[in-house]
Amino acid sequence: MRRRLMVSLIVLAALLLANVPTADAFWPVPPPVAARARYTISGVVWQDYCLTDCTAGSSLRRGNGVPDEAEVRLAGVTVGLGKGICRGGRATRFTTTDSQGRYSFGGLTNGVYCVTVNSRQSNTAFPKPGVWTRPSGRSSWYIASYTVIIHGASRGNLNFGWDLPS
Repeated sequence: MRRRLMVSLIVLAALLLANVPTADAFWPVPPPVAARARYTISGVVWQDYCLTDCTAGSSLRRGNGVPDEAEVRLAGVTVGLGKGICRGGRATRFTTTDSQGRYSFGGLTNGVYCVTVNSRQSNTAFPKPGVWTRPSGRSSWYIASYTVIIHGASRGNLNFGWDLPS
């Protein structure tokens, strides 16, 4: 009788334990996080000079803010990238323009970024003195910047034009 009771208790315990949820039921393992999309910010730094139909203004022959085929692309220019809007923020990543004046920052996620070029930087191809023609209205005499919002797509044509006095 004692043996039958013992076997019955073991069978009952096995049946009860078979229906007990596992620890995963209480603390489920989250599904793997999908890889975040990565985007790029890119553009060109060029010498924006004007031969005809120049913008009226100071003694500068203001370029038109559009990189034309005949205009020189500036190689070796340092372009900075920072997180957030362009208000005194600091660039945390840097790249140098290639022989065609192109720059690119890759591996970016959705967010707000600041792209800057400083004409006073040392060891650059900036002919001096000069002034920025692009981005217009968002630049000082020596610093040009774009505040860029990335939301599901890369951003290109963030170009920086540099003009010389006539």
